[in-house]
Amino acid sequence: MSANRRLAGEYEERLGSVLAHALANDALNIPGFVALGRRGASVYGPRAFGLADVASGRPMTPDAMIRMYSMTKVLTSAVALMLYEKGLFKLNDPVGTYVPSFDRPWTVVREARESTGSEIAVRNMVTGRRTTVRYAPRPPRTSCGSST
Repeated sequence: MSANRRLAGEYEERLGSVLAHALANDALNIPGFVALGRRGASVYGPRAFGLADVASGRPMTPDAMIRMYSMTKVLTSAVALMLYEKGLFKLNDPVGTYVPSFDRPWTVVREARESTGSEIAVRNMVTGRRTTVRYAPRPPRTSCGSST
């Protein structure tokens, strides 16, 4: 099987059309982007859409340098889900199992009806579900050198 196998024509056309229409979406407010996708051994792209530079009207190219801004959560979640697919952890595992600073009591407040208990699960970190976390109170500090 070739690593450069393309998606079936109708899917590639449909995906290209959907992505092209994304530029017209005022809510996204983006001048251009590059898309690359994969389904099994089939690859889509890289395909460039829109403009790389609005002022000059220069079109986007697949090798354009793009600022990613705050993509840390998205990239970390993608990598975590790849590790999940390899069976290296379960989505309901407590985050504290892998990140020691999270291995502490929490008060978790959710809008969902399901109970979360006092641990934050990996699932909460990668799904982006709305979860408000409050730290458990820490013991008061004692001043050094105080007389009793």
